[in-house]
Amino acid sequence: MILVDGGWARWAPYGQCSRTCGGGVQLAKRECTDPVPANGGSYCEGIRVKYRSCNLEPCPASVPGKSFREEQCEAFNGYSHSTNRLTASVSWVPKYSGVSPRDKCKLICRANGTGYFYVLAPKVVDGTPCSPDSTSVCVQGKCIKAGCDGKLGSKKKFDKCSICGGDNKSCKKVSGLFTKPM
Repeated sequence: MILVDGGWARWAPYGQCSRTCGGGVQLAKRECTDPVPANGGSYCEGIRVKYRSCNLEPCPASVPGKSFREEQCEAFNGYSHSTNRLTASVSWVPKYSGVSPRDKCKLICRANGTGYFYVLAPKVVDGTPCSPDSTSVCVQGKCIKAGCDGKLGSKKKFDKCSICGGDNKSCKKVSGLFTKPM
């Protein structure tokens, strides 16, 4: 019997984008089949899945200010997690506070108006921001760094004027004493 170490096959093409707008993710995979390890040979080492950003253009706002995570929680509206049945009164909103860093890419939602919260899905949709104040996005259940442009691996940051990739020159400082409400 000849010992055969495994070898990587070619990368499959990138699959469908996880979102149609707003910054999705595409995955490409490869298998350890060229050759398949045999007779105690070692399995392939290295990356099996790679990913890239796609559909980065902003989504048209159907409801202004609604986040992608909010939309995912709302998909469970009417479903009561504790009784596993539909009830008209349950509406779900994202839970952000008190969520551990390792759980930021789970769909943790709170029953609106209550303190009850549940993990409604083990992973959010790829491309979902890890938190409201982060440019990082979830990919396969893990929080991956992205620039303010939403692109994975990008180093772009917001400048002090809140412009992505800006040069800190598009805003002006206003100071003084404000005595009357505006």
